[in-house]
Amino acid sequence: PPVGKLCYSLVDMTMDGGLGDVAIAGVHMCANLGEKMIAIRGNACNIWLLTHSKDSTLFRAYEITPAGVNLTPVVSNVGTFTGTSSYSAGVMKISHDRSKLVVQCLRSVPGGARGTELYDFNPATGVVSNCRVLENARGCYGAEFSPDNSKLYSSDFDGAMNTLCQYDLSLPTTAAIVASRTVLTSLPINTNGLMGDMKLGPDNKIYRIADFAPPTINRSIDIINNPNAAGVACGYTPNVISIPAPSFLIYGLPNTVWMSRYDTTYDRHDTTGCFDGTGTAILASIYTGTGYRCGHTQRL
Repeated sequence: PPVGKLCYSLVDMTMDGGLGDVAIAGVHMCANLGEKMIAIRGNACNIWLLTHSKDSTLFRAYEITPAGVNLTPVVSNVGTFTGTSSYSAGVMKISHDRSKLVVQCLRSVPGGARGTELYDFNPATGVVSNCRVLENARGCYGAEFSPDNSKLYSSDFDGAMNTLCQYDLSLPTTAAIVASRTVLTSLPINTNGLMGDMKLGPDNKIYRIADFAPPTINRSIDIINNPNAAGVACGYTPNVISIPAPSFLIYGLPNTVWMSRYDTTYDRHDTTGCFDGTGTAILASIYTGTGYRCGHTQRL
């Protein structure tokens, strides 16, 4: 049977007296995928569901609109790693301005590729382009962008040491970005285990699953307190948050759809106002529910 199979179902909330029910179930979209799948806000009241093949450099971007799921994806065949399951394990993350994409490769099978690739993403078209290799000698799993999109954080290991590092994406060349790699912490794998994923919180701090060494169970979260800052000024602090037993953390964190404060998928409202002569138009706050984004007085 095909592995990494992707299907979708449709829930109609008007069915069953307003309780909702499954109207369409198990529509096949594609197969042979790795664990890399994210949803990205588009530019036209749409969402891009971006997937990645586990064995090749193939991206598929499925557009989701109020009309439904477009089963004909935007295909981008771009990347450098080759081999069976090269793209199977490791996260894929979008920057918060939706312009950059990072793909992590852990090397889940002997001889598979490992490393970090940085791409450009076009939220208007769903196209992925301009692959730049930041790492090709270490296995990489977790990643996250800083709130201002200028820094990339990566969890990697070289077989002996588990490392959290930072790249400066504001630099003009790939070589300069690679050279900017700053190690924030590095611990032996045999005593501290493997790296986990990380995610930006609503307080603009990055939260990272602390290392775990099987069969030891991890019950703590690290924090990067100032992720926009360069190097050690970012304020990495290990084991800040304790997770009460019996809960524990391994590898991943929940996926999210990055939405800007004013997003076209739910608050785009266009209107026209006509005024006779000179006057003042008072535009209400967006948070009134029927107001305008401007929230200021415009002299006409």
